[in-house]
Amino acid sequence: MDNMERRYHENGNVWFECPLKNGYRDGACKEYYPSGALRSTATYREGLLDGPRIMTFENGLRICRHVFRDGRVIDGFVPVFGRDGSLAFSEYWEKGRCRCYDRSNRLYREFGMLNRMEICLKV
Repeated sequence: MDNMERRYHENGNVWFECPLKNGYRDGACKEYYPSGALRSTATYREGLLDGPRIMTFENGLRICRHVFRDGRVIDGFVPVFGRDGSLAFSEYWEKGRCRCYDRSNRLYREFGMLNRMEICLKV
């Protein structure tokens, strides 16, 4: 049976909505701020992130855009922006591991993903 997964903020506004197919997230999913403004969009296929995931601030400015395939971030650089629209830091993804670089291009954090959970490799 196909239906829609919905979760709500304490104020009653939708927090998250996503179509389900055979019990798994499948299709275009959206996450919202308590105000109702769009926080992120992501595409799932058979329960795994598959396609772009775009995150935005409440004012609509983009934070970042990751592209997933079968639940993993595709290798490459991802710029991450601050509330003012300027570059805050950059992520470099390779084989499920991420290195974060500040504006001066200095490595300041490394992490990986294990069972969809972030694990710290270096701070």
